Amino acid sequence: MYDPDQYLIGVGFSKENAVSASESARAELIKSISVKVNSTTKDYNSTDKSFSEATIISKSELLLEGSLIKDGWYDEDKGIFYSLVVIKRQDVVNTIDSLIATIFNKNGLSLRQGERAYKNGDIIKALVYYYDGYIESSKLIPYIQTYNSVIIDPENDEGFQNFQQKFYTANHLL
Repeated sequence: MYDPDQYLIGVGFSKENAVSASESARAELIKSISVKVNSTTKDYNSTDKSFSEATIISKSELLLEGSLIKDGWYDEDKGIFYSLVVIKRQDVVNTIDSLIATIFNKNGLSLRQGERAYKNGDIIKALVYYYDGYIESSKLIPYIQTYNSVIIDPENDEGFQNFQQKFYTANHLL
């Protein structure tokens, strides 16, 4: 009923209740589409030529907007609740594409700020902006891996081919 070419499927179970079984099923979906994101914040003070850096490492789980509980059942013999949750692959791909677009936009801003600082003769500030872009671009790898795990056939996916071209261009800009 839910073609695996179009849907990601999660099955969960719990001895407690149906709600816990549904949360377990969503957790199975999250495991298959979660990514790790590193975030670094830098502050440059041009007056005293110093900068501070704060690093936050977090695991970002893609929101399962569009996921639906499609079935549930109770096994009386084993005393276990089961739940079936589905989400369209295309919904996940759209979310990932949006996250990637955000990274491209941040990289573009970092490059423009770096170029502006360089033209103004502030080499250290320019390097900080360029480094920020480099760090931001490293977030693309987990998203690409997640994207690849969600799509079925990259050779027949026009969006994937466009994405590959964008990624190639971004890597050569940095």
